[in-house]
Amino acid sequence: MIEKRKKQKKQEFKGFFLRVPTDIKLQLDSESKRQGISQAVLAVNLIDSGLNNNRVIPTNSGVSSWLTRHKG
Repeated sequence: MIEKRKKQKKQEFKGFFLRVPTDIKLQLDSESKRQGISQAVLAVNLIDSGLNNNRVIPTNSGVSSWLTRHKG
């Protein structure tokens, strides 16, 4: 019998949905496999690292234009 996975309902976790360009998604998939971790864990680590870093990262114009076209 297959065990059903339960959703994490702890207060410290909130759902988050993010659409990204295909090339970034492929990089995320590749790197998560290389590190042996899930894409979600890798994405959270990268976001946390970026938010805790005081450096300003230049905006990728391709990503900016994609985000502008897909604002909801």
